[in-house]
Formats: sequence, C-alpha cells, structure tokens
Amino acid sequence: MLSVLILALPGSTVNGAAGGLAPGENSSSAKVDPAVAPPETGGAFFTPPAGARSLATAAASIRDDVHALALVDARLYELIGPALDDYLAAAARRRQFGIGLLPILDLDDRRPEEVRAALQSWHAAKPELEGVLFVGNIKLPSYARTLPWMDEGWQSSEILVRDMAQACRRVVWWNVHSNPELSLVSWEQARDLRNGGLIALLNGCSVGGFAQPGSRTVVDTPVTAERNVLVNLVYGQSAFVAAMGSVHDRVTDERATPLLRHLYAGGYLGRAHLLRLRQQDRDVQSNPALLREFQEILIGDPFADAK
Repeated sequence: MLSVLILALPGSTVNGAAGGLAPGENSSSAKVDPAVAPPETGGAFFTPPAGARSLATAAASIRDDVHALALVDARLYELIGPALDDYLAAAARRRQFGIGLLPILDLDDRRPEEVRAALQSWHAAKPELEGVLFVGNIKLPSYARTLPWMDEGWQSSEILVRDMAQACRRVVWWNVHSNPELSLVSWEQARDLRNGGLIALLNGCSVGGFAQPGSRTVVDTPVTAERNVLVNLVYGQSAFVAAMGSVHDRVTDERATPLLRHLYAGGYLGRAHLLRLRQQDRDVQSNPALLREFQEILIGDPFADAK
C-alpha cells in the first residue's frame, strides 16, 4: 500500500469546509479526466527497476531527471511489483517528469536514522528531488501527544458525515480541536465515510500521530495506525486518496495558501505540500522553537491533483 510522502486551490467554490466540484462534474470525473490524460506509453519518465539495491548503493540508480522517488522493501516489491510499476508509470505520464523506484534490501528493518541519512545524502547529490514516497512499513520517527476532546457545542460530526455522503469534492478542509483518533469525526466514522473528497486537509492538533508497527522509535502516543483518523480517511471506504495533517500540537496558523494556490493552478499534491513546508520554514527562521508545530505528514497518493 502507498503510505507516506515526506521531504517533504482559488479555482473552486468553497462551502463550509469543502471545495465543491464544478457544475456537471461527478465523483468519478474528479478522479479520471480522459480528455487531458497523457499518452498511454511510459516514455522516458519511468522505467521499472532492474533489481534490488542496498541502502548504501541505491544512489547510483537515481537518474538525473528524477523529481520524485518511491522506496519499497525488496521483499514487498516481489509481491506487488507489477501493480506498483503501473501506478508509478501512470503518475509519471500524468506529471510529465521522471519518477524513480528503488527496491531496497531489508528496507523495513532499517533504523530511522539510517533512512534519514540516506535521504539527506541523496538530496545533496540530486537537489532536483522534490519528494520521496514510502511504500510499506518503512520506519521513521514520529512524535505526537494525545489530547482530550474539546467540544464547544458547534461542531457536528453528523453534519460532516451527511454532507460527505452527498457528493465527492476535490479538497475537504477542516480545523477543529483534534487528537490522533478524532478530528470532528472519530476514526471509526472516518473509516466508514461515503464519498467525501479526493484530498483531506486537517489542521487540528496531532491528527497524523500514530505508532508504527514494529518500529523501535519511541513515540509519545499509543495510537496504532488502524485507529488514526488521518489513516482511516485514506484507507477506509471514502473517496479520499490522500490526507495530510500535523503530528504535533498545532497552536499557530497552518499556512495553507501556498498548497492551495499551487494545487488549483494545475500542480500536483506532493509539490504543493513541499511548497507549503518551505513557506513554513521561512516563516519560523527567527524562532526555531516553532518549527515543531509545523511538521506534517502526508498519507496516500502524492501525485493527485485538483482536476
């Protein structure tokens, strides 16, 4: 399964928290646009890998024209290789830039600091890299703290569930007091949502916090991925293909404008997310202590767009 992108809209009428579809547009047309789909040939944008590499030697397989990488444990790639190749080839055609795929030997067993060091060295050698998509159970450190639910009386999960079931939006954005298992809707409600949207933007505290299965990293939340509200928006029954939010308490403005502007101007989600993070980094240079509040996670399809 597609899991996390790290390095990391004024075109739609917004009603409440949800950006609506254009007149006459239905939920399926929001996901597939045959009229603008690129040719069905892979071209030079994506080539299936020739074999597995170690984490230490993988850099030699990164082409100069690659803008995004996908990393997968070689054992998992043996099981899902054709499907993953097809997905990345389609994403590369859609985005019209190079996407590289690296099956790494025993990647799921590597320590977070090993993965981080490799990513830093690759980006130093290939500064055009914009993001990395992790496929599977790659260990990365995460930090979150559970918060009690604070209900001022005006939030209603029933209204959100009802509105989501009526149509499929491009982007659904909400900001309420949250924790890893609850952000207006519970993780169970998130799992069972119907329709909804393609991209969920949650700005409440700690919505992206969960403890990775099998990870040796110490985190300050006992919430598992199955009970995380952000994860269930993507891997539940709704139409969401991607969701993003903070892994920490958030007490300052979320700075979503760069993300929305790029996404609705024809860009793709991974780069929109990167631009948002870069703006956040610039905004907090005078106070590095604020950086923790802006760190975010993106789960799902980083190559989605707002069309």
